[in-house]
Order: sequence, then C-alpha cells, then structure tokens
Amino acid sequence: MAAQIKQCLKEIELGESYELCLTNQLLVKGCPIEPFKFYKALRDANPAPYASFFSFIEFSIVSSSPEKFISVDRRGLVEAKPIKVSYSAPLLPILEFAF
Repeated sequence: MAAQIKQCLKEIELGESYELCLTNQLLVKGCPIEPFKFYKALRDANPAPYASFFSFIEFSIVSSSPEKFISVDRRGLVEAKPIKVSYSAPLLPILEFAF
C-alpha cells in the first residue's frame, strides 16, 4: 500500500490528477459463500447508500459505496455516474458486454 500511495503522490505532482482514490478489488474463485449472502453480510456491516449486487452467469459484482456509481431502473436502463474515475481499463469490455 505504501508503494501505491507514493505512486499516487507522484502522479499528482506530475499533474495527472488533483485527487486519486485507492480502491480495493477482491476476486474470489470458488467462493465458499453464495455471492448474495456475501452482499447481505456486507450490507449489514456497512449499510452504504449505494451498495449494489449484480449476478451474471459467470460472475457476480458486489459493491459498497457512499457514492452513486451505477443504477438500473425497472426498464433495465443503466445509468453510471462515478464521481471520480475508479475503474480498471480491462473491465470495460466486460461492462459493455454485460449491459
């Protein structure tokens, strides 16, 4: 983590950004708990206003955030409004395919 913080400070000094957010990503293969049960436990521990759960054939996405990142209305319309960019470029094709 210390190396990541140093890299962030370097990027700020270079003018790449005025603010950076270190986020956590957890990838679990063969998880012993069902994804929705994990989501419910996360919600109980951290009742964030914009928590979300998406279930797909091959994977699930569990998110807990105080910021609105993504929403899906009753018609299936997806709206993404990240306050700051906090995505990994390799995920973009997956997200485009998923929605």
